[in-house]
Amino acid sequence: MRNKIFSTIENIVLYKLEKEGYESKFLDVQGIKFHYIETEGKGTLPPIVFIHGLGGNSTELSLVYKNLRKDFKKIISIDVPGHGLTSRPEKGMNINEVLKIFLSSLDKILDEPSIIFGNSLGGFLALKYANYNPEKVKQLILSSPAGSKLNEEELVKFTDTFRIKTNSHADRFFSMLYHRPPLYLAPIIKEYVKYRFNRPEIIEFLDITKPDDLFTVEELKNISVPTLLIWGKKDVIMKNHLDYFKENFPSSVEIDEPEYFTHSPYIEFQKELGNKILDFVKK
Repeated sequence: MRNKIFSTIENIVLYKLEKEGYESKFLDVQGIKFHYIETEGKGTLPPIVFIHGLGGNSTELSLVYKNLRKDFKKIISIDVPGHGLTSRPEKGMNINEVLKIFLSSLDKILDEPSIIFGNSLGGFLALKYANYNPEKVKQLILSSPAGSKLNEEELVKFTDTFRIKTNSHADRFFSMLYHRPPLYLAPIIKEYVKYRFNRPEIIEFLDITKPDDLFTVEELKNISVPTLLIWGKKDVIMKNHLDYFKENFPSSVEIDEPEYFTHSPYIEFQKELGNKILDFVKK
């Protein structure tokens, strides 16, 4: 019953976006259906692509990109393979399969150099794309990207953060999400957290991710496009991961550490996050 309720809510959010002019589209990529939403903007800035985090979907960042529609030529938001309406890769949810489909799909979607924004897993994928096809990336904006180097023990501890098996696990995760937790919504959000991270595709992804799947030093050092790294000081989900990026990114990467941002600032600080995106793009 819980899964059906939240799935219906997600469909309603997508339906409302479609009513506002966001078009739901599908690509056939390597045997799977890849879903994304797209709309023409009202501004002159280059197209901007939004990539969600683990367990999310293309509507998750809508409170950010709806506010930016007036500034950009086009808004695109994707469903990562195995998320939302995008199919699970036929060969499973290992990162190489997810990446192959994601990279190929974004190549087909983009017809000019664009701004790429990604949060968490979305940041990992955005950075991978920037190294894979930098000619199509005008600027890169990363919000607490996943992928810092971890050993086996550290990776298990990190992925356990997203294994929400009990109410106490949901309580803990809820407390990590917010700077100022909306306690009146706590019961609903905790149930949604359990729904979000107990999907078979997400569990499979967590189970098979290995240290070798994470960023190498060379991948970070080789980033060549203008890049903004946003990492909130209230990010307790990836509390100690920033140092790896600081140590290995080129000095040209701009780093912003907002005092009050958590791991997913789009939840509480949509306007502030949107302003940071806009300020960087306009430089």
